Amino acid sequence: MSKQYSIFTSIYSALDCFCDDHPDRAEELVDWLSDANPNIWEGECSGDPAVYEDFLEFLSKLDYESLSVYQIAKLYFAQLDEFYLGTIKIVAAIGEEEFNALLAETSK
Repeated sequence: MSKQYSIFTSIYSALDCFCDDHPDRAEELVDWLSDANPNIWEGECSGDPAVYEDFLEFLSKLDYESLSVYQIAKLYFAQLDEFYLGTIKIVAAIGEEEFNALLAETSK
């Protein structure tokens, strides 16, 4: 698994876990989670392949090796268009400690 895909799936897993922990907020995440779902197709892909391709393009413009998954997620969602507004707002409100706790939950 490539480093880029690992970052992408970590972000997906953290937000999927947030959705599980906060079902009242699930509707705000559903568009991005559906489009980004890495479990639909085989290989390094997302449910809508354009989502992962856009993520790769975003990473190609970033010195991501020196950043945490949390920092990458914040930067990634800050630059998305308003189609994913619900997810953008949730990610903007998640602190690093909460995000890392979500990541830890996904590895259980």
